[in-house]
Amino acid sequence: MNMTTLLWVDDNIERFAPFISRFQEHGINVSTGTSNTDGFEKLDSQRFDIVFWDYMMGHEPCANLLDLIVEKANNARVFIVSGFLYLHDVMEQLANKINKSSLRIATIDKTTLPFTEDEDAIKEFLSDIMADNYFDSPQITENVNVIVEEAMSGSEVMTWSSYIELELSAKMAALDKVAEITKDVRQKLEQEGYVYMLFCGDYSEPLHKYKSLDEALDEKQILDMARSLDIAPFEFSVSGIIDDLSANCCPKSGLAGYPILKIGHKGDFEEIHFDTGNPLTLMSYEWYTEKGWIGPLILIQHHTAGDMVFKGKHIKWDDIIVTDCNGVTVCCTFTGFAVCDWQKYRIAVECGPECRNRHKHEGSSKLCKFRTGLLGRNLGKSLDKKISIDFTTGNVTFLEY
Repeated sequence: MNMTTLLWVDDNIERFAPFISRFQEHGINVSTGTSNTDGFEKLDSQRFDIVFWDYMMGHEPCANLLDLIVEKANNARVFIVSGFLYLHDVMEQLANKINKSSLRIATIDKTTLPFTEDEDAIKEFLSDIMADNYFDSPQITENVNVIVEEAMSGSEVMTWSSYIELELSAKMAALDKVAEITKDVRQKLEQEGYVYMLFCGDYSEPLHKYKSLDEALDEKQILDMARSLDIAPFEFSVSGIIDDLSANCCPKSGLAGYPILKIGHKGDFEEIHFDTGNPLTLMSYEWYTEKGWIGPLILIQHHTAGDMVFKGKHIKWDDIIVTDCNGVTVCCTFTGFAVCDWQKYRIAVECGPECRNRHKHEGSSKLCKFRTGLLGRNLGKSLDKKISIDFTTGNVTFLEY
């Protein structure tokens, strides 16, 4: 009996080694490529049953390559794989071309691949991608509000089993609905000093509420509770007003260089803007998911900072290395909030007047190479250091207390 063959093309293919191993255990013979060129060479030399093709490789979206991918795939099931949270936005770019050419292409969000430890989820995923009806219609074009209403069965309570089946855009719509329902309750509790609230079924009173984010439940505790009760939990948190240094402080202080710190995680390093006007460290969910720093987004959380509302997840990384301009390094536990659709927020795109950096994403007119996040002043607490900024150069140095 011939094995099912799969070609997986991704410029960060090593991150998917655990999935490849599990697929092979289930009778899938997986070949890999790390670029568009590499993928086409593989298609020219071998016939495949399934093709996974990364949407963005080397700053080159595959939108203009769809015809060629389908032609060379020779009737294989073709899936465009994206790490972006808003996969429906990717599909909007592809929809006209797909429909016009009657291309049988579906999409997969790599951030919601099944857990490799979950045998049933792996089996279900492989069964889904082999099913003919997977290509019947683009699921992401459905009205997410209708999906949410159906998942809630006409009530305000959503079961965990229904929630977990939702696309990420629908999970965000569900969060918006619960945010509206709980608005008055949350405002009252915020006035009493509560900064974290978790609602689970009863929206008149949170199941958990705390006056410090450090007390908040971790993801495992929440998931265990959700599975046990079979009720979808919704988290809300609050931090102080963002007084963005780039927008407000640079013109007043004469800051000539925008502050930058280097952080390292699992041997990978990033230079990121440090903004003391930001109470909580904020990171781009999309960027750091692509880098493998952040895991799959199972629950969508709601975080308010002044007049800004973010959706994403609280993150906590151990053994983060932070380096100042003098090369002094400190290892710490790093906390923050991973923001979905980061580039839509003003603080993600507004750099100081002296910040003229090339963009990490070629062709992007917004995000500078140090603006994939904003390190907030909570970093000082994590480092247990005083942090000094030279307003002439923008250099950041660590000081002992």
